[in-house]
Amino acid sequence: ERGELCIGGAGVARGYRHRPDLTAEKFVEHPEFGRIYRTGDLVHREADGDFFYHGRIDAQVKLRGYRVELAEITACALQAPGVAQAITLNLGAPDAVRLGCFVQPAASAGAIETDALRAHIAGRLPAYMVPEVVASVDALPLLANGKIDRQALILHWRQVQAEAQACPAPAAARLSPTEAELVGHWRGILRQEAIGAGSSFASLGGDSLSYVNAYMAVEEVLGAVPDNWTTLTIAELAATGAPNARRGLFTTIESAILMRALAIGAVVASHFQLLFTGGGA
Repeated sequence: ERGELCIGGAGVARGYRHRPDLTAEKFVEHPEFGRIYRTGDLVHREADGDFFYHGRIDAQVKLRGYRVELAEITACALQAPGVAQAITLNLGAPDAVRLGCFVQPAASAGAIETDALRAHIAGRLPAYMVPEVVASVDALPLLANGKIDRQALILHWRQVQAEAQACPAPAAARLSPTEAELVGHWRGILRQEAIGAGSSFASLGGDSLSYVNAYMAVEEVLGAVPDNWTTLTIAELAATGAPNARRGLFTTIESAILMRALAIGAVVASHFQLLFTGGGA
C-alpha cells in the first residue's frame, strides 16, 4: 500500500522560518509517533523494510539536494512586468528534475522577453531555483475544468526542442573557439546535447557531482574561475578570461580536492535521513 513518507524523532525541525502556514501544513501531530514532518514523497514499504519511491504527491521537487516549491517560482514570475499567468513544471523525471516556467503575457503587454524574465527570477530566488526553460506562450492551454493543462505544455516544449535540434544554428549563432571548447566539455560532463552559448551550469540543472568536473573544465579552458560561474552563460564565461591559460599545478590540485570534498559533503547531507515511518499522517 502506498502512502506519504513522514519523518519523526528528535531531529525534526521546528518548522519553516516565517512561514506559519507551511509549518502547520507540513509539521503535524501523529497519534502514534508524535510530531512528524510530511515529506510529500509517495512510497510503499517492501517486506524487507526498504521503501520504494514513486514520486511526489505535491508540487515540490528535489533538485541538487534542495527541496524546491514550484509554486514559489511561479509566484516570482507573476511579479514580473507584463505577466498575466504563469506555471512552473518539472520537464524531466522525478530523479532528473528540469525546471520549466511558462508565462502568458497580459493583453496590453505584448511579447515577454524571456531573458529579462529569467533575470527577474534570478534576482529574487537562489540560483538552483532559476528554471532551465523560461518560455512565453500566447495562451496557456486549459483543461475542460479551467485548470492549466500541464501535460500539453510539456508536450509543446518537447516538440519545440525537437524542432530546434533538427535545424542547424545560423552563422550568427555559431560558437567562438573558447565557447566551443567549453560546450564540448559540458556536453560530456552533463550528458546533454542541447548546450549552447546561452547555457549556464545552473540553467542546465547541474548537480553537486557534475559541479566538480564542470568547475575543472572551466579552469582548464580559462585558467581562472569566476565566483559566480554557475550562473554565467557559456558566452559570458568565455569573455571573462584568456583561453587555455593555466594555473599552477599546486593551485589546480588544491582546488580540485576542495571541490570534490564539498561535493561529497553535499551529497551525504542531502541523503541523510534520521527516521522513516511507513504511513502518512
